[in-house]
Amino acid sequence: MREKNNLSIRVISFFIAVSLALLVFSTSAGASPSTNIWDWHDLHAVRENLGGNYRLMNNLDATTAGYMELASARANEGRGWQ
Repeated sequence: MREKNNLSIRVISFFIAVSLALLVFSTSAGASPSTNIWDWHDLHAVRENLGGNYRLMNNLDATTAGYMELASARANEGRGWQ
C-alpha cells in the first residue's frame, strides 16, 4: 500500500511540475512586452497604441508629472483629461 501511495505522490508531483512549467512558458513566450505607465505623459501616449500591453507602475494623481498640462481642470482648454 505504501508503494502505491509513493507512486501516486510522484505522478501528481510530476503533473504539477509540468503544469507550472507550461504556465510559465506560455505566459512569457506568447506575451508581448508591456510598457510601464509612470506618469500622465505615459498614460497619454497609450492613445498611440490602444492594442498594446501596459502596466501601471504607481498611482496617478495631482502630484504626478504631467498632471497640470494633461489632466488638471485647466488642461485641454479647461476640459481636463480628454
